[in-house]
Amino acid sequence: MANSWKSIIDGWSAHFLLSERFLIAGDILNGLGELNESGRLYTRAREGFERTGNRLGMGKSLHRVAMVEQARGRIDSAKESCECARDIFEKSGDHARVAATLHQLATIQQQMGNYRDASRLYSKALRIRRRLRHQSEIAAALHQLGTIKQLLGHYDEARKILKESLEIEANSGALLAAASTMGQLASIEMETGNYAESERLIGQAKGMFTRLGDQEGIAGALSQLGRIHEVRQEYDEASRLYNESQEIYRRLGIPRCTAETLHQIASIKFFKGSYDEAKRLYEEAMGIEHRLGDRSGVAAALHQLGRVEQKRKNYDEARRLYNESLEITQGLGEKFGIARTLGQLGSLAEEQDDLKLAENFYKRARSAFRELGTKPQLEQASRDLQRIQNLRRHLSRHR
Repeated sequence: MANSWKSIIDGWSAHFLLSERFLIAGDILNGLGELNESGRLYTRAREGFERTGNRLGMGKSLHRVAMVEQARGRIDSAKESCECARDIFEKSGDHARVAATLHQLATIQQQMGNYRDASRLYSKALRIRRRLRHQSEIAAALHQLGTIKQLLGHYDEARKILKESLEIEANSGALLAAASTMGQLASIEMETGNYAESERLIGQAKGMFTRLGDQEGIAGALSQLGRIHEVRQEYDEASRLYNESQEIYRRLGIPRCTAETLHQIASIKFFKGSYDEAKRLYEEAMGIEHRLGDRSGVAAALHQLGRVEQKRKNYDEARRLYNESLEITQGLGEKFGIARTLGQLGSLAEEQDDLKLAENFYKRARSAFRELGTKPQLEQASRDLQRIQNLRRHLSRHR
């Protein structure tokens, strides 16, 4: 009988150790952007913990599965796994992990474009973290909450929240996090037209990343600097910075960020009228996103390829690409992507002189941006709609 119990315990120990190793291996592969393989290992870890009745291990595995599924664009699956993990942590009284899953659920809502729901969940996670006095987690929640306020166009509120996050990070010596928050503050200044201040903040962040030897952070700062030069229509300098950023990401083996910089380089080619090169780069980015299972990224690439074809006046192909992008974003429930493509379909209809159809698309885009609460995009969609309505009234009076 003793030997039988010993065998059972040894089996449990083996399952536990193997499951823990699956989690570690999954974390390594996830960090390298290998979503399919890391997801497989996290699932095997969950199965191992489930066999031994290890609820905490199951919760940890499910939380990681949720992160991978979210990155792959499988939003419903990500949400389900994350909610299961949260339930496990709530029943075990693990408040820190409850806050972590609330934070993750907030990022899911953010990806879907449900910014108000995301704000509510970040705030809930923040309240728990304040009670626990976990300074780094408080700062992380503030950072994300500030980002949401920025997406909603509430720039003053976003600055205030991000500055609180930055103060905590600086006081606790979390310099990498502080540099990241400085970069987020820089993006607010860029969006509000304060380019000199944005450039100053990014330069500070880049300096911190350089001193810390954080190559990924340096690449991100270079990308942000490129964006400032792009907005200024200084395309050669923007292209140089984007390419330098991409070289670092390729060297580090971070495919998702490599794809993002390919999008940025392609946008420069697009604005310079090099449509063949823009198309090649968007397709290269889409190939990476396909391999990663990043459906949101694929939808963005299809949208941009549609813009290329629209510029070439290949209207049928542009419409096909926009509709394919829209089908993906609607399936994901990604509201920002839906609104963006509806607006572009309005532009396509307007270019083809189908003003009634253009008005319909612009109305739908305005409604979508109004639901999101994103002020800058809502204002643009309203201007587009007003322009078409004025034109239709003018034409009807002169018939």
